[in-house]
Order: sequence, then structure tokens, then C-alpha cells
Amino acid sequence: MKRMRLTESRTRAGGFSPKLAWFGLFVTIGGVLTAQFGEVGPWPVIAVICAGWALSAIALLLAIIGLVVVWRQGLRGGVAAMHGLVVSCLALAWPAILAGQIWRAPDQTDISTDTFSPPAFATTAGAVAGRGGLIPPLAPPVQRPSQDQARLMALPLFLDQQPAEALKAAETAARTLGWTLTDIAGAPDGGGQFEAVARSDLLRFPQYVAVRVRPTADGAQLDVRVLSVFGRYSPGSGVQRILNLHEAVQAVDEG
Repeated sequence: MKRMRLTESRTRAGGFSPKLAWFGLFVTIGGVLTAQFGEVGPWPVIAVICAGWALSAIALLLAIIGLVVVWRQGLRGGVAAMHGLVVSCLALAWPAILAGQIWRAPDQTDISTDTFSPPAFATTAGAVAGRGGLIPPLAPPVQRPSQDQARLMALPLFLDQQPAEALKAAETAARTLGWTLTDIAGAPDGGGQFEAVARSDLLRFPQYVAVRVRPTADGAQLDVRVLSVFGRYSPGSGVQRILNLHEAVQAVDEG
């Protein structure tokens, strides 16, 4: 006489969810590591990270379906579904935070300390190559109220030194911040301008910076223009770039 083995059914969606959630998390981490240590452009990094987020979103959906099936039909697999739910939520916490920051932050696509006569990006071969072939417009777009609010946080910096000395101090400060200088040009009045590429800390996405120094009656005026490649979706604040440069210049001047 054969014994009958009783087996309880399990939810397939809940059982597959943690595997997919971990895979999506590893893909996202792989995209970040590629941005940090790989010599690739931003678009492949974006593609890999978005693929990881998509896998995590599918895993979250499967986990929710699995929990609903467990609740309504009494099948096994609730623990696995909860596992997938937690891992997928952890993986999707980062894009959720980024979305909230983008929603609240003012548009800083193209921001300058001088909105009437902002520094113009150079068209030399070195400068254009440093920007990946991008040639920005001569002046930023008309400032919206949100941009005006952001601009008030980053006004021109006035220095009590000669323009040539102020320009050298700004170049030293930019290098101290880890920016890559791509073009330097002097001016007959003793001032000048240089361009640099600043990158975000995590994904190494570029922001293009133009720094101009002009003489004043008491010294020199430093103006900065920051152009974000991906518009308001770029990681890193243009205003914060300007404030960081101001602090670095003042530190070099005091040192």
C-alpha cells in the first residue's frame, strides 16, 4: 500500500520575487561601480542603472501579487514574498529619493552668477572636446522664478586682489575641487576665463563650468556659469558648485 504525500501549493510570483529583486539590486550596483571605475560615458551607465531599477520594480510587483495570493488562497510562500518586497523596496529607495529631490529643487539647467552677461563658453578645440562636442548657447534661458530663487544663493564673488592673481587663485581652487580644466584664456585687462568639467560624486556625471574674472575698482569680480548636461535631472546642484568654488577660492586667498 503506497502512502500518499500531501504537498501544499506555493505562490510562484512570491517565490520568484526575491531572486529577481537581488538581481536587480546587483545590476544597479554594477552600474554605479561602472561609473566610478569604468571609462564609459553617462548613457551606458544610465541604461544599466535603469535596467536594475526596472527589474526591482517587477520584483516588487511580483512580491505584492504573491502576498495577495497567500492572503486570499492560503498558499505557501509568504516569507519569500516578504523577502522580495523588502529587497526591492531597498533597491527602489534611491530613485524615489532622487525623484523627490528633483521635484522640489528649482531648475538649474543653466545657471550663472551674472544673468545679464554670463560667461560664454569657449569654442576652441580643447574646450569643445572637453564638453564632448557640446556648444552651449551664448546666454542662459530666461530665468523663471524658481531659477531666480536659486540664483540668489550664488552671487558674484568680489576679491581684494589683482585680476591676474584672482584668476590663478580660481584655477588652483578648481583643481583642488577635482575639476578638470579644459581651456584657459587671459584678457588684456589682466583678468581672463577658464573652463572646467566637474563630475558628480557617485555617478561621475559631468557639469560644465565657465569661470570669468574681471577687474573692478577695488580688485576683481569672479563670475561662474554652470551647465548641467541632463538638465534638472543631473545629479549635483549648480548652485552648490558655485558655492564650493567660492569657498575654495577664499581658502586659497587666505592661505
